[in-house]
Amino acid sequence: MTSEEFPAAEIVSQRGQIAGRLAVSRMWLATLACLAGAIALVWFSLEPAGTEIAIRFQEGHGLKPGDTLRNRGIDVGRVLSVELDKDLAGVDVRAELAPAAKALAREGTRFWIVRPTVDVTGISGLETAVGSKYIAVAPGASQSGRAQFEFTGVETPPIESADRAGLELVLRADDRHGINPGAPVSWRGVEIGRVLSCALSPDSRNVDIRIQINATHQRLVNSGSRFWVLSGVQFDAGLTGLKVSAESLATIVRGGIGVITPAESTAQPARSGDIFALYPEEDENWTERAAAINLLELVPPSTVALSASWQQKTLGFTRSLTRPSLGVSLEEQGKTELLLPASFLAPPSGSLEGSFKVSLDFKPEQALEWTAVPNGGALLARVPFANPDQPTLPADRLRVPPGPEDCFVARQTSSGATVLESLGKQELNLASDRWLVNKPALNSGLWNGAPVLAAKDGQLIGLFVVDDTGAYIAPLK
Repeated sequence: MTSEEFPAAEIVSQRGQIAGRLAVSRMWLATLACLAGAIALVWFSLEPAGTEIAIRFQEGHGLKPGDTLRNRGIDVGRVLSVELDKDLAGVDVRAELAPAAKALAREGTRFWIVRPTVDVTGISGLETAVGSKYIAVAPGASQSGRAQFEFTGVETPPIESADRAGLELVLRADDRHGINPGAPVSWRGVEIGRVLSCALSPDSRNVDIRIQINATHQRLVNSGSRFWVLSGVQFDAGLTGLKVSAESLATIVRGGIGVITPAESTAQPARSGDIFALYPEEDENWTERAAAINLLELVPPSTVALSASWQQKTLGFTRSLTRPSLGVSLEEQGKTELLLPASFLAPPSGSLEGSFKVSLDFKPEQALEWTAVPNGGALLARVPFANPDQPTLPADRLRVPPGPEDCFVARQTSSGATVLESLGKQELNLASDRWLVNKPALNSGLWNGAPVLAAKDGQLIGLFVVDDTGAYIAPLK
């Protein structure tokens, strides 16, 4: 082999190939990053899993997968499956609660299938006659019950008052007298409680009727109270003709129970579980000797009537407008102040500058003075107030409530008479700094600033406020 034929080594630089590999590697990294981002987007877009529960019913009543669970009129879950149980003695329902309703999976929660029901007491569940059935959900009285995922459904809706705080008593009679669960217990025609159940006494010689008196009215009942059966319709025949008087429709259909408390010096406060006799009819002497019983343990505080006035231009015309409010005079640490809604001191939007003022109704010429409207979202305001003719509420009559509770809203009329409206805890909805109220009787400016008094001790726990945002209770802080 000659020197010309000897192969020579060819040297190739690898710099370009390495750079290419690195470029490819960076593309793969970008691809992986995009894939991870896509997976994250899909993961967060998926609805969170709900809470699965099992409910056993005696009958299915046409329930099927896909039907809803409802609480307070809104959907809180859905039915996953409906099957016969292993013993063929009932129906097993698997359902899923929405994530926001997972707190319903606890002890005390009750479930029942809503279906059309027609009886002498009325018609219910009519919306399910055409549409789908659904399972109604009612949480228990305790908000701190232990978690539970297996339930036994009830066949009939529970009585509304069964979970409310109050006084539970037993009335013993020789007969049921046509009284049914849900029948009203009335004081002078005003419903103050409900019948919970009717059953035989332990010796089967009598009928025990279990009732519940609302917490706001339990002071009306003591050991001397008398209970009797309300027949619903009464006939009184005399020389002038036949006189017919009737109770409410609920009393006529379900029966009812009347109660009055005669004045007795030896009477003791009633306690849950006490047994009273149920008489077949009322004795007129009971009503004639009825005791005067205050619904509140303490006398309601006096209120100060106020009026806010301002001027506002509308379509070029200047109008004078007013709005009322009440306030409560307080005495704390040697100072006398007026407690009233903070929104009442805020000039309305559109009012002419300098035209807004607040005056006392009994002294229209005297304007109320304050330095500034409370800020920071405060619902109540305190302004200096000195009026020797106005009774003040001492500091020991105030209490900061831990949360919504049974209470009364009190206001005084121009004649000095006191008007009370009761509010049960179940009628109040906690919303951050206030208790929302949905009671049409209180949706009036006449109640704005009225004191709110606790049913259990009569202490002032807040003010009732009616403003542009609605009606609510502003609790003391």
